[in-house]
Amino acid sequence: MPFYRRLWTMQQAGQLNARLVAVFPDNPIDVTEVMESQKLTIPAFPAIHLDNFRVSGTPTLILVDASGRVVKPWVGKQDAAGEADIIRTIGQPPAVVSSMSSRAWRCGDTLTCP
Repeated sequence: MPFYRRLWTMQQAGQLNARLVAVFPDNPIDVTEVMESQKLTIPAFPAIHLDNFRVSGTPTLILVDASGRVVKPWVGKQDAAGEADIIRTIGQPPAVVSSMSSRAWRCGDTLTCP
């Protein structure tokens, strides 16, 4: 969770070229408890069948483009190098992010990723 908290903080500061959402297979009550206990206000979607996204385990991060296509997945708990790769891939200087913020992220908005 510390890494996800870091990503959320970066998003709030306009330092990510991505919008974060959390998808859980768990029931809504459990998801709410986890998010509240971790002090994360990332939009969370409970009771999602992860196999619909071809995800076989958690944690998994999936970068999806504006048309809903998977750009890059990261499977499993990431070590320092994996976390650095994620940040390098989705992190952008605030000036770049602000110019891209109007783009729709269909997958995150509708949860219809292939």
